[in-house]
Amino acid sequence: MNMRQKLCYALMVCSAIMTAGTASADDTGFTFTPYVGLKVDTIYDSANMRTGDFAVSVMPQPATGATNEFTMTANQTRFGIDVKGPSAFGAETTGKVEVDFFNSANAYYFRTTPEMTHAYVKLNWADQKMNLIVGQTWDVFASVMPLTLNFGQLYTAGNIGYRRPQIRLTKDFGSDTSYLRIEAAVTRAVENNLGNENLTESASNDSSGSPGYQGRLSYTMNLLGDKPTTIGIAGSMSHPRNYSGITAGGPTNAGSYYTANQWHGSLDLTMPFMHGLILTGKAYRGADMSGLFGLGLSSNTLQTQELEDGGWARLSYNINDDLRVSAGYGVAEILDRGQAVAINGATGVVKNSSVFGIIDYMVSQRTKVGLEIDQWTSTFANNSYALANRYQLSWMYDY
Repeated sequence: MNMRQKLCYALMVCSAIMTAGTASADDTGFTFTPYVGLKVDTIYDSANMRTGDFAVSVMPQPATGATNEFTMTANQTRFGIDVKGPSAFGAETTGKVEVDFFNSANAYYFRTTPEMTHAYVKLNWADQKMNLIVGQTWDVFASVMPLTLNFGQLYTAGNIGYRRPQIRLTKDFGSDTSYLRIEAAVTRAVENNLGNENLTESASNDSSGSPGYQGRLSYTMNLLGDKPTTIGIAGSMSHPRNYSGITAGGPTNAGSYYTANQWHGSLDLTMPFMHGLILTGKAYRGADMSGLFGLGLSSNTLQTQELEDGGWARLSYNINDDLRVSAGYGVAEILDRGQAVAINGATGVVKNSSVFGIIDYMVSQRTKVGLEIDQWTSTFANNSYALANRYQLSWMYDY
């Protein structure tokens, strides 16, 4: 990050801190509402986890020696500005800019680099029940999330979807309580592995010569009681370009490349059973899924697809307005383990699962404390496995 970028981030952060909780309008009709979400995580792992500050799998364990870990981080702290602008093309215009500090490319935990999480403009035609989003925000199929305190959100353990630049059109058909929703997006093509997707591009991880495509069809209705139930089906397709034979620091066209065929299909559910009890979940099948935070690599040198299945479920119960308890399970598995050995090596993860329990308590109107206890199990291509228990205490303050 250059000096100009750092200065821009610093000015935005200072502005959010000084004016958070207030809205200001200028003479052009724009209204700016800054917000702050502070989060401090205290974490103990009984064994080495990838990546430490947040969990996505258990590392292969040495034969001897302690591998337990203790860490603390405030990297999930967020600063953002919601924008409301004048009407344009007959639509209400809004926007959002938000950063957090989980850019792990910086080696020093106390000198973290901000990363852009959201940056988009939204045009909403309320009468037509239609809206258009241009910018970076969540993937279309990430509308349902496990909402763990762990920043990893069951990535590589049954959950997929992150934030990506896109142009998305959404259209609803029906009433306010019972409607069909169609969402379609053209996106930046997915990158070809988890690490670089979350951090930076490299010579061996270039974007495709074509965009990615995402879509979701969902139906919302009052199935049980007066709370809406939503059932969705979604999918994506992208063609990440993978280079080989490139020396470090060399040009991206210095070697050969092939274009992978990343795709997935998924089902998602949000179902309230009674007052305060909600079931959410997702199941998927896909190929070369690491760019969506699944297990299978699209950067393998065999130029073959790596199929996987995955999914998760979470049951939450609001005991009262201040206290909520949740429990859930997620799992992802590579279908062809023989192929996985050839692609990922003997210690590549071929099955990954997590069972978790969470207690959230609202200490005050803006302050919440949460405790999450997980058990992670990672199975490797050589049929060995590693297990870790994770205990995370989180303090959150929103303003």
